[in-house]
Amino acid sequence: MTHPTWPGLLRDAFNATALDDDVVKGARRHKRRGMIRSVGSVPGALSGVVQDGAEFWHVNWRIAPIDEAGWAEIERDIHADPVVMVALLESGAPARTRDVEEILSRLVPDPADLEATCDCADWLVPCAHALAVGLAFAEATRDDVWALLLLRGRGRDWLVVSEAAARARRLLDRLGGRPPSEEVFGPVPSGARVSSG
Repeated sequence: MTHPTWPGLLRDAFNATALDDDVVKGARRHKRRGMIRSVGSVPGALSGVVQDGAEFWHVNWRIAPIDEAGWAEIERDIHADPVVMVALLESGAPARTRDVEEILSRLVPDPADLEATCDCADWLVPCAHALAVGLAFAEATRDDVWALLLLRGRGRDWLVVSEAAARARRLLDRLGGRPPSEEVFGPVPSGARVSSG
């Protein structure tokens, strides 16, 4: 069974930021030994804690945002295929289709858009601790795609609101741009005010 495309692309993006092969080997070692104590994402940032011996190191990654034009294009592509919308709104790992994989792969940042810091003394940036956090996050997106969307600046609420707005636009288009009438929604309750726009 092949793995989803986006976690591998994200892993490769983090690996591409390493300046030395020893950093990659050290990051894999931390990950393999289970030394990554926490990983979390917020819009535009990724953080984590890595234990190295008796020390705990705090890692932060900054990720350049997707601009509004980029999000508008992604939003259009999501709405263009109901299967994609349903897949993304499912809990856990989304159903794998070519369109879902293509859209999620576009959310993977370029290595140049990734910037790491760690409070260890290593002069290499990213250090093995930072890269280990990035690799752990990439793997986690296989089962939690919303972590990736949140990292790039959008959450589940955005998709729900976006879908509701798209449905409203389609309804208005069918009505020729007129406000919904009682033919669509039933009679207006007594005392309610209806605006014609």
